[in-house]
Amino acid sequence: MKNIITNIKKYKYIYVLALPSTIYVLVFKIIPLYGLQIAFKDFNFREGITRSELVGFKNFITLFSKGEFWQALENTKPVHKRRTHRTGNNANHDSPDNIRRVMYIQIHS
Repeated sequence: MKNIITNIKKYKYIYVLALPSTIYVLVFKIIPLYGLQIAFKDFNFREGITRSELVGFKNFITLFSKGEFWQALENTKPVHKRRTHRTGNNANHDSPDNIRRVMYIQIHS
């Protein structure tokens, strides 16, 4: 224990430098994983996540068996194609040039 405290004191600036990124990863990457279990439960707001009944893949079977899901999935394909193929599929889709290009394509299509 004394060795750990000595190391923390010795490298305190390194720990301070690493603190913001550690907090970011914890808050925005690790803690939200807790909510993934809602997909596998019959979620009831009053009971909360932990006390809601576990239903396994029942929610996914219900989702994939509905025609509305497949129609919604089909409706996203044209948007995806316009967004990726006509703008060059570069990493920065929200640059002003790409936004103007997509707006021009949408207006003149």
